[in-house]
Amino acid sequence: MSQKYENAVDYLKTSPMFNLSLSSKELFHSNFLYWIYIADKNKFRALLEAVGIKTDDWGENWEARREHLNFDLCVIDKSNEKLFAVIENKVKSIPTAEQLAKYNEKIKMKFGDVSAKILLSLTESKNDESNDVKDWQYVNYEQICGTLLSDDFQSSFSGYQKELINDYAKFVKALITLTEDWKGDTAENNIFLLDYKERESKDEVENNEYIIHKEGAVNNPDKYRIARELRIHDLYGKYRTAILKEKLAKRLEDKGLLEEHLPLKITPQIAYSNSLPILEVMIEGVGKKAEAFFISIQGCQYRHAINAIDKGASTKEKRVQESVKRCQTQKRWHWFMNPNKHPNNGGCFPNFPDVLSKSGQRKSICSFAGRGGVNYIYQYKKISPDATVDDVLSLMVDEVVKIANKFRSK
Repeated sequence: MSQKYENAVDYLKTSPMFNLSLSSKELFHSNFLYWIYIADKNKFRALLEAVGIKTDDWGENWEARREHLNFDLCVIDKSNEKLFAVIENKVKSIPTAEQLAKYNEKIKMKFGDVSAKILLSLTESKNDESNDVKDWQYVNYEQICGTLLSDDFQSSFSGYQKELINDYAKFVKALITLTEDWKGDTAENNIFLLDYKERESKDEVENNEYIIHKEGAVNNPDKYRIARELRIHDLYGKYRTAILKEKLAKRLEDKGLLEEHLPLKITPQIAYSNSLPILEVMIEGVGKKAEAFFISIQGCQYRHAINAIDKGASTKEKRVQESVKRCQTQKRWHWFMNPNKHPNNGGCFPNFPDVLSKSGQRKSICSFAGRGGVNYIYQYKKISPDATVDDVLSLMVDEVVKIANKFRSK
């Protein structure tokens, strides 16, 4: 780690504002900007102008609102007839094109359109150029911090207010230093696994494996450990997984697997549950309408999963049992997942000992009851401690190719 990185970590450990922000990592930033508005309306306007928002047509009948239409922060006329600006904080995530398209639809239904649509983020977002999303302006928090720390901006604030503003801007700049450095942790030769110690589910035995150094591979366990100590390991995991998803999508695209004319719809995506990020590929079109295959990674687990349908049983346990039974009777799926065999006793996972090791699951299948009659049924093996980013992404792509070929040949 560089000296700049270590200095940023040291500042975050002692910053009052950073430690207060941990209770609500995104809401805190929206509330801070709204506090600027309450403290000095003109300085709030100047802050927005500094990041490229045009305010000439606002007049004097404008106000800032928190959580208006469920947006983080809005500037609107008091009659609620016109929306001047929408600001979305993406401190914990990288915005997707799908999210932005939904935001646009919501704005259009209420106001027709708005000229200023701002995304505030710690790291740059690669939005596509479709009409739905290209009108959103990315603003790095670095721009916000530069204005907050300027003498001109602080001139009308009290000494105590200046201390709050300075601490806020400095801790955000420290976060930016960390997130920029984290991007390098997704290089092809980096070790894929983070330093996960906790048990991952009730169905898994304790994970006592340790990270070993593969020749030529790069391992950065200290970054995740420090992020955990700072209580921002969710931030680390989400940023890292979002970048991995883009790498995975590029590989799938290069294979022609994301094209619309395929018999299957193949979608790389990310999620977050049980304090761990999820990287996965969803393959729709494999069964009934709501059913899908997933190749999914969470923690140390490399999963084969199926959304399987139950018949409307009255309890979660019975719904899961019905879905497992459907998987058992559909033998044409058993090359992907076989509920009758434990993953360690042969079956549905490729034999790549450098990438996958034995499963830690206790039963032959893991599951949980979902909603609408669709339940998540899965088996997994563990990712080998020395598997690299390239190893894991290559395996995921190879398996998607196999699935696509199977359905092309039906």
